[in-house]
Amino acid sequence: MDVKQGLELAGAMTPILTHFIREAERTTATGEEKKAAVLDLGQAVYLGAQRTGVLDGVKELRGVDWALVAPFISLLIDAAVALFNRLRVFAKRKA
Repeated sequence: MDVKQGLELAGAMTPILTHFIREAERTTATGEEKKAAVLDLGQAVYLGAQRTGVLDGVKELRGVDWALVAPFISLLIDAAVALFNRLRVFAKRKA
């Protein structure tokens, strides 16, 4: 995956992944379980967008296999979670 493909993918997937991360954080699952669930949902969205032609308008992502995309999506998830943790978005509030 080249830089242009990565930027297109980040722009398309970050809002979706952010929503999935916020939902995952509402559970009692472990961090690993949450990341796996978000990654699985990211895969479903990406493959569904490819299958239905949604990505046809993004020539940089047309035909790019999930195996090439998955490591980058995983990095986006890690970056978003790190940012949320740094900003204490999901910090437990004291009563």
